[in-house]
Amino acid sequence: APRQRLELEVDARDQYGRQFPPENMALGFDDYRCRSILNVEDRGEGRLRVEATAAEGRCTLDIWMPNNLNFRWQLDVEISAGARSSYERAEAEIVANALYAAILDRQADAGGFSGAVAEIQSGNLDAQIDAMTRSSEFQQVLAGMAAEQVLEQFYRGILDRQADSAGVRLYLSEIQRRQYASVLRKLILSPEFERRLQR
Repeated sequence: APRQRLELEVDARDQYGRQFPPENMALGFDDYRCRSILNVEDRGEGRLRVEATAAEGRCTLDIWMPNNLNFRWQLDVEISAGARSSYERAEAEIVANALYAAILDRQADAGGFSGAVAEIQSGNLDAQIDAMTRSSEFQQVLAGMAAEQVLEQFYRGILDRQADSAGVRLYLSEIQRRQYASVLRKLILSPEFERRLQR
């Protein structure tokens, strides 16, 4: 996921299944194809720290043991907002504010905001969206609104702009089928919204 940090550990064994001593596990890596989207740091003893620095992208990371070229690995890396499972506190606050604006067309009240932030930060984004779109308040907001207006409100609240023709083609039929949570989740997990989180 964007801005996610992982630690990779190589457990190398010889042809007899014996583990290489960790202190002999120096790793080399070639990240030239990944520098625009990853930071890679050698942590020693066969461990690398890899951090995603972009909202989206793909690359291949080459890893090897300089003292034993029989050990080589190529890791295909894909960064995607759809891989997110949780948010930091500041990010969860941005998401909660966006959801209130998109779904309820208002700023969050203190109690609702604090609960929404806690849910989102805990990895329960889907549950938060479902609860808000099933609320009686959202049903009142929907009253008398055409599907196009609902989509415009979602775009304004989450992406801070009008829906473009591509967005209308992608999402209007879902709005017409009342699949509001699905559209909101896709907008929140979009690379465009992810870039807002990284500002």
